Amino acid sequence: MAQNILITGAAGYMQVLDIVLHTAGAVDSRMASNIIDALSQRRRVNGSKTYYIHTSVTATFSAEGGWPFGEVKDTDAILEKEKKIQQPHPINILVAEQGKAQGVTTFNVAVPMTYGRGTGEWRKLSVSIPAYVRTSIKLRTVHKFDIDCSPHAVHISDLTALYALLLEKVLQDEPIPSGENGYYFAEAHRSPTWKLMAELAKGLHSRGLVDTPEVHVWPSHDAGADGLGFPRRFIRAMAMSSGEMVPVNAYKLGWKPKWDEEKFLGSIDDEIQAVQELDTVKMSIFDSLMPSSDK
Repeated sequence: MAQNILITGAAGYMQVLDIVLHTAGAVDSRMASNIIDALSQRRRVNGSKTYYIHTSVTATFSAEGGWPFGEVKDTDAILEKEKKIQQPHPINILVAEQGKAQGVTTFNVAVPMTYGRGTGEWRKLSVSIPAYVRTSIKLRTVHKFDIDCSPHAVHISDLTALYALLLEKVLQDEPIPSGENGYYFAEAHRSPTWKLMAELAKGLHSRGLVDTPEVHVWPSHDAGADGLGFPRRFIRAMAMSSGEMVPVNAYKLGWKPKWDEEKFLGSIDDEIQAVQELDTVKMSIFDSLMPSSDK
């Protein structure tokens, strides 16, 4: 039987579907729950297998994001560890447990900082680097936080390739880790933040978009969060975390990222150009996380 696939972000719809790849589900558990419920109903009606591919964030598995266990592989018993955290990440737990209870096969792709120019129909930019560029141009100065870090990163083309591999395995009905064992860390390389900011400063200054090629330090973490439009209470996890995540499952699928740290740092001018050409839509991804006190 042919299977119907939906790839959706924060806005989407359910019709006659067997597989949903949800690329914006890390914040609102209601979306994930409703999609899994609809897939379960689909399975009961026609007896077909149904699948939900969830997208989460790797910052969850950093000390700054509340992860107390240090190094973690995506083959570890992650779900059980998440349940032990004082403030667990409820969506990851919901996806695995509700999927199991309702007979929907689930996968959890944990995505790090993503960069590169997308090729889809809608928004073609990610979050972090466009925010750095946008804010630097507005303030005429590039800023960094007082804590250096080196978070994991992935180019959008490599991330897309991983999603495609997952879908291929599902469509071929190959047995791959799923449910509570179905974590996939989409990490291709590190992205040293202070080096990134230095490259941004050079590129923006050469274009006359900032007044100096020097990088300044934000006067406070709150000032940086406000300037970037990031939620204050998550700023350390979002902009000052590294984490010790080890991807195993993704590479077992046959994933072969084409981008590495050197290639990434050499492409910053392309990132600036992409923002200038494509940054036309107001970023609203964090609106639900930012009460008036954070704005």
